[in-house]
Amino acid sequence: MYKVSLQAQGKFQSHQYVGKRALLLISVGKDYHEGNKLSATIDKINAAGFGECVIAVADTLQRHNYADGCADSNYRRSLDRGDAWLTQNEGILSRLSMQREIVRWDELLRRVDYAQYYHMITNEYYSNHEYRSAINDTIGVFAERNGLVPGTHEHEAAFYRSLFYILEECPIIMPMWARDGIDFILYPKQMTAAMSKTRELFVQNDGDERANWLAIKFRKRSAAHNEHEETEGEIA
Repeated sequence: MYKVSLQAQGKFQSHQYVGKRALLLISVGKDYHEGNKLSATIDKINAAGFGECVIAVADTLQRHNYADGCADSNYRRSLDRGDAWLTQNEGILSRLSMQREIVRWDELLRRVDYAQYYHMITNEYYSNHEYRSAINDTIGVFAERNGLVPGTHEHEAAFYRSLFYILEECPIIMPMWARDGIDFILYPKQMTAAMSKTRELFVQNDGDERANWLAIKFRKRSAAHNEHEETEGEIA
């Protein structure tokens, strides 16, 4: 079994979560969004006292992580995995003790305001050296973690898959969700340099205090009831 804690990007006390609008970001296919870990996460959300929780299922976003296959088959594969995840985990999600909403990634991409945010962030990537460096550094961390050697075909292909992934997700996570009134985004990883810089430029600089990042930390209880830190998963 797992014990979950929340680590805020900023300085927040637990009482400041009560009644707020939270969003649990799901990367379909990651083990930390399955089974006992997902169950422990839901228990923690309930205990934190949020007033509402949006479950954002980032299923078709994962198509960028598939190295093989054509675009159509990768899209269908990611969509099918999202369907399966929702079916498999409906029982766990139903335990949320507050108002809940489930949104799929394609719903977010089809929103009228998405194109505005996407072009804004893409233009920033190509015109702002500091922002481009934050994104490229995030991709570099992912490549190094996966043993990809710069200058190889595998490294170049992975770079562009990761770039398309980041440029697609950043407009939604920051600033769309801030404008939607999401107070806290929960995810089992610290915010990447790319996401942190996106929040700075497109949320904080507009005086918006929403879309705060809460990193979910898992501790696994041993048979002797000692606890040790669980290794986190990866995200491109």
